[in-house]
Amino acid sequence: EMGTAAADDVAFAPWGIYDLTKGEILIGQDTFPFMAALLNENAVDTKEVMTAVMIHETAHAIADRKWPLSIKLKELPDSNALMGFSAVLEGHAQYLTRLHSPRLGVSEAFETYTWAVGALPDDIQGAERLVMEAAVANASFQYYEGETFAQALVKAEGEEIFARLFQEPPSGPAIVTHPSWYLDPSLVEKSSLNLKAMAIVFQTVFDEEGLTPSDVKLNEPTLRAALAPLEKDDVDTVIGLVMDNHIAVLAGENSAMHVAALYDCRTPAGSREMEVMALKLLKARDEAFKDGPIKITRADYSDYSHAGWSGTLASKTSKVQGQEIEATTMILHRGALSIEYSAMNLDFDEATFNEFLEGVNGILAAAPEVSDD
Repeated sequence: EMGTAAADDVAFAPWGIYDLTKGEILIGQDTFPFMAALLNENAVDTKEVMTAVMIHETAHAIADRKWPLSIKLKELPDSNALMGFSAVLEGHAQYLTRLHSPRLGVSEAFETYTWAVGALPDDIQGAERLVMEAAVANASFQYYEGETFAQALVKAEGEEIFARLFQEPPSGPAIVTHPSWYLDPSLVEKSSLNLKAMAIVFQTVFDEEGLTPSDVKLNEPTLRAALAPLEKDDVDTVIGLVMDNHIAVLAGENSAMHVAALYDCRTPAGSREMEVMALKLLKARDEAFKDGPIKITRADYSDYSHAGWSGTLASKTSKVQGQEIEATTMILHRGALSIEYSAMNLDFDEATFNEFLEGVNGILAAAPEVSDD
């Protein structure tokens, strides 16, 4: 929670806002000195950086006038679609700001602003930094990946592509990170596994009073940040293994939650490799969180198997600000599917978990079989 709160200071500091309801641009004047002090970079607090932010927000106003944003926002079906549309919105603004900054003499300031959107204080290290990196990567995705997406499509189709992007935005972050998929949908990798249905089974089986369901797909930068304790080659391996993912959550008070991360790893060999990497990540976190404000004080590992599933059960105790938090993590594979389940501040109920696995088996039975060939 400490890391997340600090990350919110960085990721959600109001540099500028375009108010859709009033059609007004608002600039967070206090953000500039605040972020300059937080990041120990005086270049953040200048009139030139503020001008770059004003250009960025003006780009939102231009987009709203051409393609009414509030109407499209109401049409978005889920959080993945919102991430896709947000990447278009911020990518378009970054594209125009980069284009016009030279004429106004603020190119360097624009680069400073863009850097600051995803930067973290140098004095935050260890476990707290790992938590912050994941939160900031998720928030900055729409700026960094959004601009890369916009630049690639403009290069291929010209600026006329923006009219289509605002009217037919990408369905989620996976399309944003693969611009060619937007232009040619036949290139999109399509999972044969119904991960959404499995998430519904999970939320149904584990449902109890006081828990609120939610779900999301992880974008590549967020997944990379979550894997940060691993070496870069191992992170690249995991990114290459995952064809599709779906994260289902049931969250309550005092950080209590059940989480199921479902990964389509293409082949049984892929899911087995995913289990190896996930176990390596857990043990890397044990090492990274030995000291500091978030501290793992106990970590026990054992084998687990049920109904064709096999893998590892990890039971841990963490201490955060003097409070002990119990957590259970399960890493399992079957066929091309890898599941990572976690329970925090909630008792692990083996019978309920096995009921979930059996429900997933019913969905897998309807899917085409895959092999390592």
